Amino acid sequence: MKYRSNINIKLIISKICNIISIALIPTIAFYLWIFVQGFREYGIRDMGMYLTYGLAVLLLVSLYVIVFFAKEEKITVAVCASMVIIQAFMGYYGFIAPQKDLAVECQAVMLEKDEEVKHSFDLPTADLSIRTKDVDGMLNANYPFVTETSGLNNWSWGTSNDLRSVISRMGYATSYTRLLETGGTAFSDALLRMQTAVSNRDLNSDLYTQIQEKNGTKLYSFDHTLPFGIILKCDPVRFEEDLKGAGSYPEFTNTVYRAFTGFDDELLTTYPVTSVKETQSDDSQSESLFRSYLSIKDRSILYIFCSDDAQGTYEFAINGEKVMVPYLTEQDNTYFPVYFNNGMLECGTYENEMLDISIRSLSDSTEGLYYAVMPVDKLDRAIETINENSPHLETHFGKASLSMYTDSSRSGRLFIPVGYNSSWKLKINGKNATPGSMMSGAFLAVDIKEGQNFIEFRYVPTGLLPGVFASVLGIGILILIIKYYDRIRSFTADKARFGSVIYYAGAAVFAAVIILFYVIPIAKWISMEVRVFSMFRQFIT
Repeated sequence: MKYRSNINIKLIISKICNIISIALIPTIAFYLWIFVQGFREYGIRDMGMYLTYGLAVLLLVSLYVIVFFAKEEKITVAVCASMVIIQAFMGYYGFIAPQKDLAVECQAVMLEKDEEVKHSFDLPTADLSIRTKDVDGMLNANYPFVTETSGLNNWSWGTSNDLRSVISRMGYATSYTRLLETGGTAFSDALLRMQTAVSNRDLNSDLYTQIQEKNGTKLYSFDHTLPFGIILKCDPVRFEEDLKGAGSYPEFTNTVYRAFTGFDDELLTTYPVTSVKETQSDDSQSESLFRSYLSIKDRSILYIFCSDDAQGTYEFAINGEKVMVPYLTEQDNTYFPVYFNNGMLECGTYENEMLDISIRSLSDSTEGLYYAVMPVDKLDRAIETINENSPHLETHFGKASLSMYTDSSRSGRLFIPVGYNSSWKLKINGKNATPGSMMSGAFLAVDIKEGQNFIEFRYVPTGLLPGVFASVLGIGILILIIKYYDRIRSFTADKARFGSVIYYAGAAVFAAVIILFYVIPIAKWISMEVRVFSMFRQFIT
């Protein structure tokens, strides 16, 4: 006699999946809570908490897979709704709630500082061609959005790789996921149209003039400024080739300086740091004190430049006075990691003196350190020459457009300090033209002729029209499905094979979307995080 089993395996699997999915909710919430607590206090500085975050993400992915196999509509809706609520709350609590001293950059005190600067000073909000500079890095990276001004600061996800690369080669900071204004040189500041600056300190009087002060924060104007559009004074192709061959930040600056002035000398002169070790502290700290001397004759701005060979963290003191390296809420910081500001540190202006420079090294070496000296008279001459050779531009900024008019006395390639993107559309004197780029594809450029030039840039995001078409098509299909749902259901019921084809085709599309929009971006993000964490580990150690 044969017995047929009445056990429904699919039903058992479904019930088990339902139980597991419900049980995972408090577990995931617990892991996310631990992560957010650490993130609020230590921000990106504490790498240990990311193991907890990884476990939470793994469990979350497992949860959705289990719910998919559970095939219980009410349970699926309840679980997904719970996870949406939990994640929304964690996001609010972690990024918006009051923060502690070493919290993430979104902490309330930095946003309050943005608002204070916005309402305390007369910032150039009307003219978007003028940039403001956060010299000390005391404001949120998105402060231009908060203060309604133009600035270089940005979350780097909103900028192109070419622009980030060139900005970093100018000596500006590209810290973690941020593009910052800290660093750079007086010449690069002028080139990028920076004309006002905010700081908690007394800035170099050879570069800035104080115009306002309130609650300890000061507003400055730049003493060296350039127009919004500058004509290149050399062959554009040769200029791009020279930039590719410029290795260090000073070489890059000198190449740009020669291209826009027509001079054949150097603006920045570099000297390797020659030093003598004086003392060495306890071996557990590997900290050594070096002494170095540098003779300055003509009035010059002194920068310290870290090449790729430099390692670790340094503290500099010139003639007994420590060089300040302010950063976020640590405005009294004096330690300078080699990758901070991408290795460029402004140390002040000196004239006719022998500088006594002490260097405290946490890596027991000064190898890879250079002094970069910029004579003030050369900077003055460069700014004056470029201003004389540049056409007068009338500019107008729209929400997604830039219009310029010039009656130029000569033709040439015009450099525009706005990030290049293939989404820019260009018209010159009413005729369509192809937008050009300059500095390895980082900035906009346009060829102008002698005489009148009306230039109009419009920003039309790539994929906007196909996206609108796809959205309208999808909405139309959804409306048809809702309207004729009963007919479709009866048809697929009669044509079971056809219904299964539709089901698997839909599943394939869904899987493709998951891979394109989640798996691949997350994989790229993880690979980038590994590189970033190695940098922070080097800084911490």
